[in-house]
Amino acid sequence: MTDIGNEPLHLALILAADGPRLLTAAPTRPALLERVAGYVARYAPHQLWPDDAAYVFTLLDGGHHERAIRHYFDADRRWDQEELQLSIVEVDEAAATASAGAADFRA
Repeated sequence: MTDIGNEPLHLALILAADGPRLLTAAPTRPALLERVAGYVARYAPHQLWPDDAAYVFTLLDGGHHERAIRHYFDADRRWDQEELQLSIVEVDEAAATASAGAADFRA
């Protein structure tokens, strides 16, 4: 098992009306945003209208992950509503049973 120490763990949960879409964790906020940006890149063409999806890809291509994520979830014209929840948890090394990873519930 990976030594995670006592560092905080950054979590993201993406929810839709029909249930969870993604649960992912990372040791840092930038690493977490990179994982969420991957989800956004995968689903923007299917969830957003073309002009909003194109803007998201422009932001992602420019390395502006946080702005792209914000635009993806705040876009008014989309097919399914989704909600992003971010949190930070303190991990007790003795109680940790899993390493950071991702679960895409749509796959």
